[in-house]
Amino acid sequence: MGDLFGHRFISCPTLEFARRYSEHGGKAFFYLFDHRSSASPWPAWMGVMHACEIEFVFGMPLNASLKYTEREVNMSRSIMKQWANFARTGNPSNSGVPWPLFQAESQFYLTLNTNQPLQRSKMIAQQCQFWTNLEPKIQGVSGMESHKHQTPLPLFSMLSYRASHEYGC
Repeated sequence: MGDLFGHRFISCPTLEFARRYSEHGGKAFFYLFDHRSSASPWPAWMGVMHACEIEFVFGMPLNASLKYTEREVNMSRSIMKQWANFARTGNPSNSGVPWPLFQAESQFYLTLNTNQPLQRSKMIAQQCQFWTNLEPKIQGVSGMESHKHQTPLPLFSMLSYRASHEYGC
């Protein structure tokens, strides 16, 4: 169920935005944060949730009292460097693996976790194609108009925000 909502309302629209942005000359860098934090209060079967990278972006693992692993501390330092590089130069690459530019055709992205970052392409392409093909069919049967240019499910966003702030990643 998490993947269903995540793909439909977060990942696929974000990928579509990046694709269109790059088609119009914008420079975009895309990533997949796929590390489950050792500090996560959620059961392991829930995996990595939306926005769980934020604690690493802002250096929470550097606080020794929170008992993150040494690998998580190193990953947090690397991510902070990447975000700072992006703010300073417009390119998040650091001395590690170069971060590829996201382009409409290749759709390169970088995986962020405690292992060596990997360059990959076309994240969840089949799942997004499924939604692209299904939505017009549902609209045709239901008579509903497209809502592509509206903000999807504000309630889902509020629940996601509440869960991430009250319960942590």
